[in-house]
Amino acid sequence: MTLLLDLKSNLKTKLRRGRLFHQLLNELEACENLSYPELIERQNQQLRQTIQQAYHNVPYYRRLFDKLNLTPAAINTIEDLKLLPVMSKADLRGREQQFVSKSVKFKTKTSTSGTTGTPVTLHRDRYSINLEHASIWRQRRWANVDLDEPIVSLRGDVVVSPDTEHPPFWEYRAAENRWLMSSYHLCDRFIPYYLEHLRKIDISAIEGYPSAIYRLACYMRDRQLEPIPVKAVFTSSEVLPDYRRQLIERYFGKVFDHYGQSERVGHLAMCEHGNHHYAMNYSIIEFLPTQYHNLYKIVGTTLHNAAMPLIRYDTNDFAMVRDRSCACGRAFPVVDSIEGRSEDYIVTPAGKFVGGMGIVFGGVNNLVEGQIVQSEIARLQVSIVTTENYGAKDRQVLLDNMR
Repeated sequence: MTLLLDLKSNLKTKLRRGRLFHQLLNELEACENLSYPELIERQNQQLRQTIQQAYHNVPYYRRLFDKLNLTPAAINTIEDLKLLPVMSKADLRGREQQFVSKSVKFKTKTSTSGTTGTPVTLHRDRYSINLEHASIWRQRRWANVDLDEPIVSLRGDVVVSPDTEHPPFWEYRAAENRWLMSSYHLCDRFIPYYLEHLRKIDISAIEGYPSAIYRLACYMRDRQLEPIPVKAVFTSSEVLPDYRRQLIERYFGKVFDHYGQSERVGHLAMCEHGNHHYAMNYSIIEFLPTQYHNLYKIVGTTLHNAAMPLIRYDTNDFAMVRDRSCACGRAFPVVDSIEGRSEDYIVTPAGKFVGGMGIVFGGVNNLVEGQIVQSEIARLQVSIVTTENYGAKDRQVLLDNMR
C-alpha cells in the first residue's frame, strides 16, 4: 500500500512540477513587474483566445452565442463580457458535459466539495493543473519558502483510519517533501503527539485549514506552551477571521492566506504585508456590486483551462473591495476580505474538532444541496436536496464519506 501511495505521489509531482510548471512560475513572477494597464491588456488578449476556443469547441457556448446572435469577435475586452449572462452553479450542474471542450484530449476529472455542499463534476487540462500549482508556489516565494523546503500539510487528507488511537497520525511524502497530518485527530488527547512531532522535524512552513491550525494554537495558548516558529503558515478553504490569524501568528508564524475554487475562476493571495491580491494573470474576476456598501459578488472567467472554460461564473462568494494600493508594490488590486465562506467544524464525542465538512458531499451523484447540523454531541443531522435519480447507492456513498 505504501509503495502504491509513493508511486501515485511521484506521478502527481511530475505532473505538477515538470518543465511546464517551472515555465509558468517564471512567467507569473515576471508579471509582478507589470503595470495595471499592462495586466489588463494581457487579460484581454487571453480572454479573446478563451472566447474563440469556447465558441468553436464547447457545445454550451456555441449555442449561447448563436442564441444571443453574437460572434466571438463581439467579446474583445473585459467590458464586453457584460454582453453575456452570469452563469450559476445550478446552470452547470447536471449539464457538465456541455461545457467540456471537444478539442482537449488530456483531461482530469474532479468535483466541487465546497461549503455549499453542491457537487459539480469538473474537468481540467494539464496547463490548468500546472498554473494552479505555480500560482500557489508564487505566493509561497512571497514568504521566502522555496520548492525544496519541507512543509507540513494539515488539511482534509485521510492519512490514517479515523479510528486510530495512537500515533503516528501523519506520514511523509518524499516526492513532495511534505508531511501529511490528519486533521481528524485534533483533540486534547492527541494534540501533544502532533506538537512533539512538529518540534522534532525540520520544516519551513505549515499549510492547512485555518480551523485546524487554530485548534493547535488554542491548545498551546491554554497551556502556555512555547511557539513552534516557521517561515510561514499558508491557509485556505475557509474564511480567516483576524482573531484566528493573530493567534496562529503568535504560535507559528506569519499567515499567508489564499482564496480559490475547484472551478478555477479566481485566485486571491495574501502578500507579505497581509493584503489579499487579485491575481490578474490567473483569471478575470468581475467584482459585481451588491446592495451593501463595498461588498461585491465574485464572478470569474477562466483564462487557462481549455478543457472546461467557465465564462462569467458566479462563485457565490463575496469580497470587501476598496480602491487602494499595497506597500508590496505589486499592481494587483487589493481585496480587503473574502466573505461567504465561513465554515464551522463539528466536535466528536472524543473531543476531536473536524473541519472541512463540505468534502463529505463530494462524489455523491444526484445530490443538489446538503447541510450538516450538530444539535448534540453524539448526533449529526444531514439534510439533503436530491434529484429524482438519487438512490440507495448515492446514500451509501454519502454515509461512507460521513463515517
